[in-house]
Amino acid sequence: MNPNKILGENKEKWFVSLPKDSYIILEYTDNEIIDAPNQPDIIVVEHGCCDEWAEIYVSNDGKEFSFLGVVNDCGQDKLDLADIGFDKPVRFVKVVGLDVKCASPGFDLVSVYALPGANKRLYVGMDQVEEYFEEEKTDEILILENVYFDTDEDLIQYSGTVDLNKVIKKLIEFPEIKIKVSGHTDNVASAAYNLNLSKRRAKAVKHYLIQNNIDESRIEIEGFGLTRPLRTNETEEGRAQNRRVEIRRLN
Repeated sequence: MNPNKILGENKEKWFVSLPKDSYIILEYTDNEIIDAPNQPDIIVVEHGCCDEWAEIYVSNDGKEFSFLGVVNDCGQDKLDLADIGFDKPVRFVKVVGLDVKCASPGFDLVSVYALPGANKRLYVGMDQVEEYFEEEKTDEILILENVYFDTDEDLIQYSGTVDLNKVIKKLIEFPEIKIKVSGHTDNVASAAYNLNLSKRRAKAVKHYLIQNNIDESRIEIEGFGLTRPLRTNETEEGRAQNRRVEIRRLN
């Protein structure tokens, strides 16, 4: 099965069986789950109805997990972060099987995702560049969708200048806005090499902005190397999407 299906509504109803003491940790990279007022926040969808159970844990950093509740393998369960006073955004959910029963032994997990009101998106695309700069969007990241790089390169391809020119237009329109440019890589080569390469990519974008009359004092840069992939590095398509640059508003 494709484990990414579990992160969303999973309309195909693929599932993974979790026998007793086995578990899966789900990482949310495009969004995070927040404690919405007066409502449950997380829905856990199960396959079938065989009276099997699982424990649900949540985490912000993927290291320290807090127990949220127990769910039953019979339809779906909704859980509220307020029940445990969890006030940080949830980026990781851990599901631990508790039984070994039925035709597919273990808790049959279909999906885990945020309910409306509790879903906070982290990224916006270039189709929303207008509102990104016209509204206060400091908690979201703008992905420069066409600013990608060949492997081991920091040269901006021609297609990338189209997105950058749209950003430049808005930065000229709103001269008070400051931004941070972050560079990212795939996992080809060492972590140290990729960290340096990601900084070079961020610098390349900064240089292009400066060349087009954006004051240097308005631009910060950082490199994350291979540490924040958006997609799998197991395919060329995924690696290409990970070789990217993002922009975050600082004010």
